[in-house]
Amino acid sequence: MTFLFFSSSKTTTTTAMATSSSKLPPVISILREALLLPAKTLPLFLPLLLFSLASSTLLFSSTFLSISPLLSDLLHKAKSLAPPRPPIPADALPRLLADALVDVLAVARLHYGPILAAFAASLLLLVAASYAFAMAYLGSSLSPQTLVARVVDRSYKAMVTRLYVLALSIGYSSIALLVVATASSLVAGDSPKTLTTSALSLSGVSILLYFYLYTRWSMSLVISAVEETWGIGALSWSVELFIGNKATGTALTLILMAVRLAIYGAFAALVASDPPTPPDQLMKVGAATAAAAAAWELYGVSVYTVFYYHCRKSHGLDEQVVKVEEGFIYSPLPYSTAVKVGANY
Repeated sequence: MTFLFFSSSKTTTTTAMATSSSKLPPVISILREALLLPAKTLPLFLPLLLFSLASSTLLFSSTFLSISPLLSDLLHKAKSLAPPRPPIPADALPRLLADALVDVLAVARLHYGPILAAFAASLLLLVAASYAFAMAYLGSSLSPQTLVARVVDRSYKAMVTRLYVLALSIGYSSIALLVVATASSLVAGDSPKTLTTSALSLSGVSILLYFYLYTRWSMSLVISAVEETWGIGALSWSVELFIGNKATGTALTLILMAVRLAIYGAFAALVASDPPTPPDQLMKVGAATAAAAAAWELYGVSVYTVFYYHCRKSHGLDEQVVKVEEGFIYSPLPYSTAVKVGANY
């Protein structure tokens, strides 16, 4: 039997959250419990929310004016790909996608400083919010000092996991883009309807598969924050716990992504509108968009934290979690997960 631990602040037996929502469908139950967690840790949640809103708004305001021309050009390229559109030559679609990628790389090259700052801020917020929500879910009190100590201890390890996730995301996106572009080129000589149907079908399958993978990756980040495993160990453990919970997890990600898309989509439509929206109005709407997206991301952390414990419970782990006087939680795992949890890279 393998044991994990993470800090707690008082001695009691851990039980799941109140089961009043247990009769609801799993997706609705998880979304509901995630919505209640901030209130259970309000003294810690409010500073986290303010930090999230302030950092997102400041980073947006400091970079938007310089990247708005590139962003507008990128969005117009994306609009030209969306149906309805006239037939295009066989080599036009890959070239258009390549031009869009050049815009993305230009934004990254010109603003790597703010991008790194956003990465660091979101990483600290992820660790702090995940652990605070986990303690609230388990019914444990948590002091600011303990939370800060946890963030200091887990930030590097969570960063390693996040870099793995980033590499996997870039790799998957590149392969999916290549497959869609290649397939579209092969059928470009056919009717426009065939081309559109093929591109949309492949894109839809690629997006659904990405949501499936993204759910596991998000849970691995929560694991890195609340448990003692990280890196490949956290990714492997998320695979193990995801068994039997694929539909629930993917549905949660679909909902979270749909709202995120609506937030950013409304702003993107404003940026790409004709005639162009005045810069001062774009700045105000953009700052509000950044704040709304930041608040939704924080709720997403709460959702994946609750989903992690839902997966634990589905594998029979919750019943064996106990708190002890030293302030640690030891969680016995089945032998099938022991080797995965112990692998940290």
